[in-house]
Amino acid sequence: GIPLVVSLCDYWYLCPRHSLVTWDGRHCDGPVGAFGCAPCLHRDHGVFDARSLDRMHAGRAPGGADLPLAESLTSRPERLMKMLRNASAVVALSHYQFRVYQSHGLTSSRVRLVEHGVDLSELDGFSPCTEPKLTIGFIGSLSPHKGPLLPAKALAGDPSIDCEYHVYGAQTESEYGRKLQIAAARDSRI
Repeated sequence: GIPLVVSLCDYWYLCPRHSLVTWDGRHCDGPVGAFGCAPCLHRDHGVFDARSLDRMHAGRAPGGADLPLAESLTSRPERLMKMLRNASAVVALSHYQFRVYQSHGLTSSRVRLVEHGVDLSELDGFSPCTEPKLTIGFIGSLSPHKGPLLPAKALAGDPSIDCEYHVYGAQTESEYGRKLQIAAARDSRI
């Protein structure tokens, strides 16, 4: 027995997209019904043909080549939650994440909340910045669920804010990516 500690960096154990955001940008509470994730998998990865999607939408298993994947999809939530229940400890990174996993059956005795943050006492002795301009930085996936467009929209709403917004991340060819590029082109602070 080597102890296993799982850190929940996202919602992969609940959501094949890992974000609890549907393919069309809506919030998702997690798997609903046996085939609830099929539309996202179809849209993101091209799996399941139209006939299979219709059958799954009606609560029936697809036939043919789609059947093995559909069977795997239906067993996924319980299979992955069993893995978490067998871990020595599970680390959640926010109260929200903690509650979401609890709502899907992960008992609180298994989950430890370890929030991200900075111990400000480590900054004792440092001089405060004398630069009056606020600088905002974003480093990560330029995806809607990460929110890099939100500061740009806030800045667009108030041209008097004296700041810079630096965005670093892989640009994707998506509508969201185009909106971010347009916002940056319109505002010299970005």
